[in-house]
Amino acid sequence: MRISQVGHWPIRAYFLVLVLLFVVAAGGAAAGLAALGRIGLVAFAPEQPVWSAILVWFAGLSMAGGSLLAFSQTNMKRMLAYSSIAHAGYALLGLIPGTPAGVSATMTYASAYAFMTLGAFGVGIIESFASFQSSTLKDVIVFSLLIPVLLWRSFVSQHSEEEVEE
Repeated sequence: MRISQVGHWPIRAYFLVLVLLFVVAAGGAAAGLAALGRIGLVAFAPEQPVWSAILVWFAGLSMAGGSLLAFSQTNMKRMLAYSSIAHAGYALLGLIPGTPAGVSATMTYASAYAFMTLGAFGVGIIESFASFQSSTLKDVIVFSLLIPVLLWRSFVSQHSEEEVEE
């Protein structure tokens, strides 16, 4: 490995980690919801009222339990984990009618959730680039206040370099 390539390694490594975490966190959930919708529509179509009643309970427990547990957390990672439980309940709501339109709505929600998850992991990677480790909600608030300062500092330093070059 040449010396000039050493500086580029961390960016590739973080990108790979981001992709792997994204696939594990959001890809698995989307695939599971797609499989559940397909099985419900094809294999258990005659029993739709029964499995819809079961999904109502699972969705309600997931939404209420995940939201209440997420609300009581101060650790950011735990809050995101419990929030994902609540989001699973929201996604199950589209499967309750047992129609292709409901499955389509669930998959639309799953794709939006996948992009939100990608954004959450992206913020975590930006924090690691900024050497800022946030573990509590207060740390995240401080980081959100710090971002405009970092952007302004970057903007000013870049424009001052351009003025020096002229």
